[in-house]
Amino acid sequence: KTTYHRSITRWGSARSVEIGVPVTVGISKSRTLAKLISDSAKPFGARAVFEDAAITELLASQPVTEIAGIAGRRAKRLAPWGIRSCLDLAKADQRLVRRLLTASGETLWWELNGIPVQPLRERRPLQKALSRGGSFGEPALSPEVLWGWLIRNLERLIEELEYHDVCAGKLKVWVAYKNGQDGSGVSRLSAPSHRFDVLLDAARACLRQAWIPDVPASRMHLFAEDLNRRDRVQFGLFESPDDRPGAIAHLKHAVNKRFGRFTVRSAATLSLPAEIYDDPAHGYDICDVRGKMCFLSYVYSHCPGTEHSAHGIDRATRIIPPYP
Repeated sequence: KTTYHRSITRWGSARSVEIGVPVTVGISKSRTLAKLISDSAKPFGARAVFEDAAITELLASQPVTEIAGIAGRRAKRLAPWGIRSCLDLAKADQRLVRRLLTASGETLWWELNGIPVQPLRERRPLQKALSRGGSFGEPALSPEVLWGWLIRNLERLIEELEYHDVCAGKLKVWVAYKNGQDGSGVSRLSAPSHRFDVLLDAARACLRQAWIPDVPASRMHLFAEDLNRRDRVQFGLFESPDDRPGAIAHLKHAVNKRFGRFTVRSAATLSLPAEIYDDPAHGYDICDVRGKMCFLSYVYSHCPGTEHSAHGIDRATRIIPPYP
């Protein structure tokens, strides 16, 4: 056991150095237990708990809100029944838990009792949405500047679509204004796409809906929804045979990958302040850590004394078990 603990600690430390963010490892009989154990070992620890007595002690020490999927509203629903700790929930009647928390709560009940029923995934599931945007810094009153921000955010959003190899079926644009108002626009595409020219037409229609004339805008967000993997997209009936936009996008991507982000960009962004592209700090997107999975990155591995176990990690790109 000491050797195993030393191995996972060393593995977690190596991933922390590799990824550049704190990594905590929790290993137990189920995914939910592994998550609770990793939380108790934060920020750089590693724990493996399989003995029933140790699991009971851990559950008794944790409030029920520590379970991923149970927050304040659900906790209030459980409180009249004397369920305040994770152990209380694990010992509660299964039928009562299902009645109070539906089938998803019953799933947590099984997991807390050491029976793994939640799916274990090595790859991140398809996102529900991808988004790019943020504050303008200087409020934008001119339509040309607002259009420039739309193009910049669209180019950033398309980067994410290409990285995740997905197409968007719906595009949303949300704009906040200096006086506290906000506007939004939605456009549904005839066929999912990741191409700049197609999404640009959709974004233009969205901005028309979101624009409030003569009021300075302060921030903007673009949302790509109804995502589909590119190899599973059904084409529309009127797809253009002209592949020049695709060739231009491929060339743009290749040049930017070799010479730096936004080396080639739309001329519409020239209306934006020069420091937006001159200052390297504006090139960082902190809204997402690519490849990160919360409560989902687990793989099966054999551990002494258990038939199945889960290797859990809070923040990492992949999970590699310490033993083959």
